[in-house]
Amino acid sequence: MMLPGQLKCAKGDKEACKYWQNPVLQQFSRPVLLQHYPLYRDSDAVCDEPDEAPGDIKTTRFRERWECLSRDATEMLVEELSPRLVLSGHTHHGCHVEHPVPHSPPVHEYTIPSFSWRNKRNPTFSMVRTYFGITDSFNFYLC
Repeated sequence: MMLPGQLKCAKGDKEACKYWQNPVLQQFSRPVLLQHYPLYRDSDAVCDEPDEAPGDIKTTRFRERWECLSRDATEMLVEELSPRLVLSGHTHHGCHVEHPVPHSPPVHEYTIPSFSWRNKRNPTFSMVRTYFGITDSFNFYLC
């Protein structure tokens, strides 16, 4: 229960802040979330990238907690952390998804494809250019 209280304080909840004396907590900045598994999505059918999953597996439904996070875990991470960017992997294929957030801009998630000829016929790598500290904007490049 410690982390949720710290997050609430960092987001400006004065009631939560009375338990945390650290002034750094009162300077909330939307984080970049790096994780192995993608946030919840039904399948890769929503993906429209040059390195997306092949057509024969693109519409195969993901199993929650196996190929992606559960819907509940995704909602909790997106609502509690309000990340400015999510970078994930695991599926071996590229994908860009915008996750809706109530009363906030959508959360952009980029699933980074495998960088191995063993896993893909067209391995790629990605570069992200951030402007954090100035704005919440970023550029995502697929190479």
